[in-house]
Amino acid sequence: DASTEVGRASALIAAAEARVTLFSVAEDAFSLAAERCDSQDFEEARGHLEQARRAYERAGNSDMDIQDEIEALEARIEAGLAARGEQGGDALGGISAELLGKAANPDGVWRKAQDPTSDDVYYYHTVSKLTQWDRPDGYATDVDEAFGEVKARHQQR
Repeated sequence: DASTEVGRASALIAAAEARVTLFSVAEDAFSLAAERCDSQDFEEARGHLEQARRAYERAGNSDMDIQDEIEALEARIEAGLAARGEQGGDALGGISAELLGKAANPDGVWRKAQDPTSDDVYYYHTVSKLTQWDRPDGYATDVDEAFGEVKARHQQR
């Protein structure tokens, strides 16, 4: 019947509008988190990032690029906090404050990764999202390892 179809269409439109709103909230929160991280306000950045993550999840997002961006920003935040000694105990014992500070660089860092299809090594930049096969001039193994350690420990929580 026509009224049932109109009701279904209205419900679908309302759901789509809600999803668009959630994506907008998530994008705004992510932008604020990045800005706060860049200005070294890591606690506030962490709060905005958590808000972004929840909004993306509620919107039903499964985009790996967005998840990778969230994880990269999360690692920068954690590295920044650890470099300032604001993580409890020896959360990142063995990693120097200098390396943690470099891993928290707002300009990003080069990371080494392995292509799952070819098993070839490639490099990607955590902020610009640039990728390349050749080792970049700005790549530093110790900073990459510090960034990776922060990210791994954060994911274990």
